[in-house]
Amino acid sequence: MPPRAGLVLVVDDDASIRLVATRILQYGGYRVGSASSVSEALDVCHGELPDLVLCDFNMPGADGSVLLRELRARHGVDAPPFAFVTAHHGDARLATLDGVAAIIPKPFTMEQILGLVAKFVIPRPGSIAAMRLTVPTK
Repeated sequence: MPPRAGLVLVVDDDASIRLVATRILQYGGYRVGSASSVSEALDVCHGELPDLVLCDFNMPGADGSVLLRELRARHGVDAPPFAFVTAHHGDARLATLDGVAAIIPKPFTMEQILGLVAKFVIPRPGSIAAMRLTVPTK
């Protein structure tokens, strides 16, 4: 049986950002979970720990750094890689956070999202992302 495609969790309070990121990831051959808040994201992670978290930094209530710290506290070294996707990529608070794999500025491109995710997550066999991994280079 081929390996199951990895799960990417998209966390953003803006439904349009979640939709665009989800479509990009599905096109790339990844399974996608989504959440509009830190508490929803923790619920998703309770069901299945994602292989990567793409999270907005500034959200109402608790910001993305709360989710990062909570996942690290609950799962330690087994916590998923974590990337911020944010319009506030110059925010000095981001530089002080341990365990951030990447920061992708908004607006983002399909290439930025798929390029980052390919470093951490296995795509569905036969998908666009899987084919990119197997194309020989000269």
